[in-house]
Amino acid sequence: MAAPLALKRQRARNVPRRENFSHFAEVVVDNGIFHLDETFTYGISDGLLQEIHPGSLVKVSFRGRPCFGIVWEVTQRSTGEVKPISAIVDPNAVSPSVLKVIDELRKRYACSRHDLIRFAITKRRREKALELADNGRSDGKVRFEFALPYETLEEQVARLITESQGVRIVIADTQRNMLAISNILTKSGVDHLVLNPELGSKEYAAIQAQSKQIDSGVVVGLRSLIFGSFSRIDQIFILNEASQHHYEIKAPRWNTRDVGLTRQRIEGFSLTFIGASPSLELFRLIDSGAVKANRARRSINFKRSRTIASPASHIEVIRNGLKHGCVLVSVAEKEYVEGVICNKCKTVAKCSCGGKFKLNQEKSLICVLCQATKSNFTCAECGEHRFLMARRGALRIAEELGKAFPGTLIQVATADKALKSDSAQHSIVISTAGVEPRIANGYSALILLDGEFLVNVPLLRAEEDLLARWSALLLLIQNEAPVFVSLSQSHLITQSLMARDPLRFLRSQLQDRQSLHMPPNWRLIRINGDTRTLNLVRANLISEFAASIEILPVTKDGKLIIKSPHSTAAQLLHSLRVLQKYRSASKKELLRIEVDPREI
Repeated sequence: MAAPLALKRQRARNVPRRENFSHFAEVVVDNGIFHLDETFTYGISDGLLQEIHPGSLVKVSFRGRPCFGIVWEVTQRSTGEVKPISAIVDPNAVSPSVLKVIDELRKRYACSRHDLIRFAITKRRREKALELADNGRSDGKVRFEFALPYETLEEQVARLITESQGVRIVIADTQRNMLAISNILTKSGVDHLVLNPELGSKEYAAIQAQSKQIDSGVVVGLRSLIFGSFSRIDQIFILNEASQHHYEIKAPRWNTRDVGLTRQRIEGFSLTFIGASPSLELFRLIDSGAVKANRARRSINFKRSRTIASPASHIEVIRNGLKHGCVLVSVAEKEYVEGVICNKCKTVAKCSCGGKFKLNQEKSLICVLCQATKSNFTCAECGEHRFLMARRGALRIAEELGKAFPGTLIQVATADKALKSDSAQHSIVISTAGVEPRIANGYSALILLDGEFLVNVPLLRAEEDLLARWSALLLLIQNEAPVFVSLSQSHLITQSLMARDPLRFLRSQLQDRQSLHMPPNWRLIRINGDTRTLNLVRANLISEFAASIEILPVTKDGKLIIKSPHSTAAQLLHSLRVLQKYRSASKKELLRIEVDPREI
């Protein structure tokens, strides 16, 4: 009988004793339970008191198991007995100002605090241990800088950095652009830190810890840097804020622009967006006067086509361009031929599995889904054996231009095969979006293909993205270099490019979307779940908000779209958060709520 008794005594010694604490911490515990998003009170022992403050990452016991948590507040009052904080993982994990930003954003995105905290505290560190202003005038602290001619966006960012002082944060849209900015800063002799996700865990954590302590300097990184904690921030620069890369793919699917605007409002630093064209959301703030825009214009010699350019229609532009240097040809697809149609009835060629056929360089048809190949084509609708190439890719364009310009070096740049800038000289460069090599003196001609296809892609931002993409390419050409545009002269995108004024197109889009109750004039919320639940949610929201919001019918695949004016959005999102808490407490599966999605 002695052994069991000894075991009981041993266990009793391991139970933490209650203490009389002088200070207490309100802790947001990473418990993974949505409805337990409030703070929990823990005692701070005298040995930890000097190191714990709001934003500290600590280890606590929750429901009998160890958990991580963030200290939200330190107080001298408590009711009842409390457990002590077990350990401090990182005393300066999150700055107090970021905690305020998180509190605002959880209302904006109808999520919990920890849904956002995980972006402020990296996975590496854990393992080691709003409504935007709709009115008011700009005070000059938030502005949009249009990209300048003869200067890449990265060069412009570097110049603005050297002209400023204090702690400067630079947030790039892609790793390629982040490294380009870093290289320019290095050549300019500007000391800076780069938070490169490809670094090893220890090196990344060391650079991150170093960045938090700087009193003056530059930190360069990607979108998650917007949640970074620093001793202070004087300026934040966001490159290409309209880019899809600034939208987080994990719930709650925040974006760099909205987080940056929320954080600026709370902390008061200068916020500068830099790009060839702003997003519609940012243009709305520019148009209202809440954000100041600095314009830059340049003269460009345009050539236009009223239809999709045939191989011969832009040959003359390329031929003239080659006399003065290198020509850039922008295409939508990287493959040989991305789609084929029947020569007779124009039906899209499809495999028996339902997938579309594409054409490879061996002239074989390949199904994009099952990878089945066919050497002979027969139209399922009319029996025709001939087909047309509906959408030529970079490899096919290269083949066609190789025949038109024998002896001329033709290079292809894609995401899989990037070209160095110095290798692009005296050639025809065919490139997909985002990987265009930059050359010292600029391209002597620019060919913008696939315009008719790109504006008709069934996406909400198809035209907006095309304008931003083509506007950025205009920065890579010589002054007065000819530009071939595969859109009609009457198209507003063509007119905006000719005038070097993307705001002309964006203003028209803003007016059109107002009548349709679409973003950015209205807030848009997408909810995914089972159809029965969504129909109940829809009925309850209609009852609560009546005619103040617009709710579309639930789709067969379980999707509910809600449109809300900005004045009602805060109340609507609060109701959705209450709903999620109820479902969590009832042990029901949470709905997938996405606020202001980039695409519907």
